Formats: sequence, structure tokens, C-alpha cells
Amino acid sequence: MISLYIELKGLEKRLAVLQDGKLVYYRTASSDDAGQQGSYYIGRIDSVHSGINAAFVEIGEEKKGYLTKQKTVKFAESDHPNKKDIAPSKFLPQGQRILVQVEKEAHGQKGAVLTNLVEIAGVSLVYMPFGQYCAVSKKIPDLIREDLRTAVSSWLTGQEGVVVRTDAANRSLHDLQLELENLREQYQELQKKAQQEKREGLLQPVPLFWKDLQYWISQSSNGECYSDDASFLKQLPLGEGWTKTWHHGKESLFTKYDLHSSEEKVFQKQVWLSNGGSISIEHTEAMTVVDVNTARQVKNRNAEQAFEETNLLAAKEVSKQLLLRDVSGMVVIDFINMKSQSSRQRVLQTLKDQVEKDEKHVMVYPFNELGCVMLTRKRTKPMWYETHLERYSHETGFGWRKSAHASAYSLDRAIRDHIASIETEDVQIKVDSATWENFVGKDKGYLMSIEKDYQVTLHPIIEDREAPYYEIFVTM
Repeated sequence: MISLYIELKGLEKRLAVLQDGKLVYYRTASSDDAGQQGSYYIGRIDSVHSGINAAFVEIGEEKKGYLTKQKTVKFAESDHPNKKDIAPSKFLPQGQRILVQVEKEAHGQKGAVLTNLVEIAGVSLVYMPFGQYCAVSKKIPDLIREDLRTAVSSWLTGQEGVVVRTDAANRSLHDLQLELENLREQYQELQKKAQQEKREGLLQPVPLFWKDLQYWISQSSNGECYSDDASFLKQLPLGEGWTKTWHHGKESLFTKYDLHSSEEKVFQKQVWLSNGGSISIEHTEAMTVVDVNTARQVKNRNAEQAFEETNLLAAKEVSKQLLLRDVSGMVVIDFINMKSQSSRQRVLQTLKDQVEKDEKHVMVYPFNELGCVMLTRKRTKPMWYETHLERYSHETGFGWRKSAHASAYSLDRAIRDHIASIETEDVQIKVDSATWENFVGKDKGYLMSIEKDYQVTLHPIIEDREAPYYEIFVTM
């Protein structure tokens, strides 16, 4: 049974997916996550660079977006035999307004990666107005896959393209054709909206967690969905086998359904295995490192067998943690050293089989001479530690701690849960200045909204501290 929990009230939005009662997927977003993957923008080509065959595009965000000539409609429509050698300015005229979609979110000093070849994603289909091909999920059995390819291809016109998702195998051709027509209409509406918009900036955001939810809804024909936003819950494309529950109490959704203990597991460094072994997960600026540790007692057993058993369990757990924590980029796994080549091969194959189930593309490389395996997982957005932690220096070097805006998220939830548990009109808070500044919002907008919604007055006592801190210590 799949259970979806979508908390949209408060500064930080949260999505938790439980499978048979266990947390398998966790994502967060902030209220101003407009530039998330999949959002549509009206942009203006700011500067064109022949050396990288790309342009930087002004999209109304802090950083300009990056758009290559290969990701433009003009390039896709061109039938010139040597179009790869043509200057990018022919496809990306400086100053031109252009409809773009975010492929990869802004990160660090880099702006968002954009495409002019926009897509409209549905539950079972992804519509590509200029795709020119029909791709069907390899997870669908061969006979069904070819039948779907033939049917869907016959519905396409001109340069249209479609990606047929795994979920399509469980739907009728009539339903799929209706979905395709609906996606076409959405694209036409998007074009009209783009023509009417005069300024660069966000044209149409993708609803928070939309792609994540589409993925999980497609994994099962039945399940349960909980949210504290009735309108969002209503628009979710859930099948008849799904139930919807609207949470409208004062306490947060995660508190109501006791999800905090499960949520904490996402941030734990050490994860225990069923045989007493463990894996330790460390994030660095360059990569994520996973260290596999053997079970405590192996004296009376065949050591090689014990090491293989632990490594096999670790391979399965690593694949789960990649999905749960949304780890991306380079990952190095330091398995327990095994002498047997066949043991190494079994562990490697287990890891490959497990990551096949991942929603993102994962490339696994063979064992190296040190007994380590490297893999890469597609990056589309910053990882949680990059958005929730900050690096700081101390006497013995550097460390990581909760950032001020992450502390503000925690403060927000603590205040709302406190108000829900105790009837009060006044709340006093000790808090550091950075956390409070992140909490109150621009022009104190969020502070005013929470005081209005909950009929309370918040009284901050600002303290000068180096690290983020808060304490709700008196209710008057």
C-alpha cells in the first residue's frame, strides 16, 4: 500500500511517501520555489557564445538561465545537413523573446539549465510538441510495448512526440488518447499565455511535487493520499482505487500522522542493516561517500561469506537511500573487501538490479582496485543538505550545521504545533536574528499571515548567537 502525505501549509512544503508503512521517499520545497524543474518562463536571449554553442537567457530570476542551440525549436526544425556547425546566433538571436522550460534547477553559482523544446507531462504520457518520436517504457512487457507504440504513434501529427510511461500498460487506449488530447490543449493554452505576456519571468510554475506525485501515482492503481490543501488534493489525477483525505486541523499534517520520527531517518548519518552491519553516508562538496561496515561478530563464521552477506544487504540499502534522500552526482561506495571475484560480481549485479527501479538514471561502474564502486545519479535539483545545512569553521576544522532558513522552517512548525496543543493568544520566543529574519518573510508578510490565521501574537526575544537557535519558552 502506497501512502502519500503532502504538507503545503507553512514556510516549507513537505512530501512523504510510505510503502507498507515505511518511509521510502521524502522531498521538501519552499514557498518561493518558482524556478523548480519543469516550470515555464518567458525569457529574453541576453548573450550568445559561439565557444559553448549556447546563450544566457534573462528569465527574471537572480541568475540567468543557460540554453544550448540544440535545445531550440529552430534547431529541431532545421533540415540543414551541417546544422551542428552553424553559429548559435542563427538559432538564438540576441534580444529575442523565447518560451523556455527549466530542465535543471539553479545551483550554487550556476543558473537554471533551460530548453525551448518544452514538454507537457501527464500521468501516463509526456507530450513533446517537437519530439518527432514515440518512446515506450522498457518496463512494459515487449508485446504490450509494441502495441502501445503502434497505437500512440498513429495519433501523432507533424513533429509531435510522446513518451509512454509504465503506467500506460494498465490503462485503456481510449483513456490514453483522451490524455494526449488534454496535453495538446494544455500546450495550446501555454502558447497563448506566452504570446500575451510582455515581461521576462515565470509564466507558469509546475505545482509543487507534481512530478514526484505523478511518478508514485503511476506505481500503483490504489493507495491513500493525505494533504492539508483541499484544492491541491482535488486536482490530483488519482484513480478510483485511491482515497483522499483532507487534513484541516491546526496541527501540522506530519504531526497529525506522526511522521516526524520517520522524517528524522532521512538525516541520519548511519543506517543499520538487518544482520547488524551498517552503512555510513557522508556528503562532501565533490561527492557522496558511503562506507560499509561489517556486523560486529564474524569470528565463528566464514569471513568471506559474512562480508558478501553484508555487502549484498548494503547494495540494496544504498539504492533505497539514494531514492529516499535524492542523492545525486557522484557516489563512491566503499564495500567491505572481498577476495572472491564471483562475490564482487554478485554484489555489483545486485546494486545494478536495485537501481533499475530508480526514478532517475543511475550509472554503476565496476569495482576498482581498492574495492570501491562508483556510481552517478542524475542531478536535477540541489540535495537536501545543500539547502538545509551550512558549512562553518571551528577549532579543529570545518563542520555542517542547520542553516538559518532551515531553522526558520523548524521554528514555523514548532509554533503551529504549539498553538494547536495549547489554546493561547500570545507566544514568546527566544530566537537568533538570522532565524527570525528568515521566518518573518519579506516585509514581515509571513509573520502577519500566521498571526492572522491562528489569531495569535508572537513576541520575539532576539538573541545574538553564532548558530541558529530558537526556544518557545513561555505562553502568556
